[in-house]
Amino acid sequence: MYLCLTHSSRPVDFAQCALNYLTKRYALPDRLKNPPPLESLSDEYVPTYLGNVTVWKYNSGFYEKPQLVTFLEKDYKAQHAVIFDGKLIICGAAFLEIYSTNDNYIPMRMSHPWFSGGHTVFPNDSGELIVSCSASDALLIFEITTGVVKQILRMPEELYGRNYNLLSDDDLRKHYIPNDLQLTHINCGYPTEKGFLVSSLIHGTIGLFDFDGKYREICTGFVGCHGVRTRPELDGFYFSDSCTGVLIEMDWNGKIIRRFSVESKWLHDCEWIYKDFYLFSLSDSNKIQMWNIRQNELFWEMDMSLYGTSVQFISHSDGEFPSNL
Repeated sequence: MYLCLTHSSRPVDFAQCALNYLTKRYALPDRLKNPPPLESLSDEYVPTYLGNVTVWKYNSGFYEKPQLVTFLEKDYKAQHAVIFDGKLIICGAAFLEIYSTNDNYIPMRMSHPWFSGGHTVFPNDSGELIVSCSASDALLIFEITTGVVKQILRMPEELYGRNYNLLSDDDLRKHYIPNDLQLTHINCGYPTEKGFLVSSLIHGTIGLFDFDGKYREICTGFVGCHGVRTRPELDGFYFSDSCTGVLIEMDWNGKIIRRFSVESKWLHDCEWIYKDFYLFSLSDSNKIQMWNIRQNELFWEMDMSLYGTSVQFISHSDGEFPSNL
């Protein structure tokens, strides 16, 4: 089993992590009224902060700390990384970078005019990559073999307001829509048998796009939340309530099944591993921790300060890692 982590050069701003701060920041009723012209917005293709990627391998099972396989120091903002079908797929802020064994260290890149503020990438069983992009408030569904965007799912304006009447060729990589002008700041899109689960920071919403593109809001109010996913033996999903440092398991009707708290002022991500074991990404302390949440037992933790200023997203894979990295 492999573990992928991303590491930001951006330090955690504790004032901006506070629930009250985020609630007030986005609560202005006229926040989206009369936004500046799209063409006047600046380029964030070259970001202020960068992000690195580490890949780790469990040699003796996840009960013990994994061993570092590779450290990729990037010249762009790497946000999330996954191993899939013998490939390492990195989601940057404006493109996907895909490494395979046969690429001679030159990765393939995929992008789209709406690929701006990229956060997560997850593969599905249909050979697609689901990418969440906060600047466009959208999921982009890429075909992994061609890089073609097959479908775009944007968070509905009737629920979350209107900022720009975006056209498919509006290039948000050149005209980045900043957080305060975004509808939802979507930060995760995860494929399920029901459709695509999404989490968004501004309203603290978990929602579901079905395969026809129809959207249903499941719950809201978890301002700052990240990383919604499903797992076996849970008739629902889980996500990180980031501001409060809490993992939440919830059913499909929005009823909380279980809450588990760790000592974190910004729980950026968590991922289910096995049975009641979860791995937590504590950005504020720049650590990852493995917990048995039923037994309330911390199995191990690792300091990530060698690889960046704050640890970000997590992913696990049983697949093969490219041998040339």
